[in-house]
Amino acid sequence: MTKVYLKYLFKNPMFYICILLVTGTAIFQMINRNIGTGNSLFYAQNSAVTSIDILLLFNFERKIFAFLSAIPFNARFSSEWLSNSKYYIVARKNADGYIRSHLIVCCISSFLVVALGLTIYSVIISANVSLYNSNDPVLGFEGLFEKGYYIAYLALKIIFYSLSNTLWCVCGLLSSVFFTNTYIALCSPFIFGFIIENLTYHFPQGINVFAHSTGTALVGKSVTVQIILSFLFWAITISAVGFLFIKFARRKILNANS
Repeated sequence: MTKVYLKYLFKNPMFYICILLVTGTAIFQMINRNIGTGNSLFYAQNSAVTSIDILLLFNFERKIFAFLSAIPFNARFSSEWLSNSKYYIVARKNADGYIRSHLIVCCISSFLVVALGLTIYSVIISANVSLYNSNDPVLGFEGLFEKGYYIAYLALKIIFYSLSNTLWCVCGLLSSVFFTNTYIALCSPFIFGFIIENLTYHFPQGINVFAHSTGTALVGKSVTVQIILSFLFWAITISAVGFLFIKFARRKILNANS
C-alpha cells in the first residue's frame, strides 16, 4: 500500500502546487513585510541565511506552511473512511499495513512540501543576495559558521522546520481517527502547531518545540550534540504520535469490521 500511496502522491498535481505555494508565500512575505525599516526588501537583501532565519520566526507564515503541508495527503484516511473504500482495501491487505502506509506517506508528503518549497526559495534568494553576511546575527548552530558550513546551516534549519510540520500533520492524522472529517484533517495541523508551540514556548530548551523547529534549541555542549539531540527530539515526538495513530486507527478498523 505504501507504494500505491506514494504513486498517488507523486502523480497528484496538488503536491507540486503546495510546494510552489510554500515558495510563493515565502517570497511574498519577504517582499511585502516592512517592519519600520523603510525598505520592503530589507530582510531578503541581507543574506539567504538571515532570510530563512527570520522567515521561520513569523507566526502567520508558519501556520500557512503547516496548512499547505497537510493538503496533498492528510485527508486521505478520512476520505477513504467516509467512502467505505477502506473495507475493500483492508480485505485485500491487512489493517496494520494499511495504517502504516498512511502514516509513512503522510510523513513523506508533509516533510517534502515544506522542505522543497523552502529549498527553492533559498536558491532564488541566494541568486540575488549573498549566502551569508558576516554582520548578520546567527540564530543557532554557531559552530557551523566557525567552520564556514553555511549551506549545512541553511539545510539544517529547513530540515528541522520541515520535521515540525511533519509532527503537526501526524497529529492531524491522529485527530482524523476520532473526528472523521476531511476538513478537520486539513485544518488540525496548524491548530496543533499553534497550541503546542505556545504551550511549550517557556519550557526548558530540550522540550521547547518552537526552539527545536527553528534550530535555536540550546541543548548540548557542542553543535554536533545539538544537532543529534534535535534529530532525536523530532524522531521521538513524531514516532510517539505515530504510535498513537496506529493504535487507535487499528481499534477503529477492528470495531468497524466486528
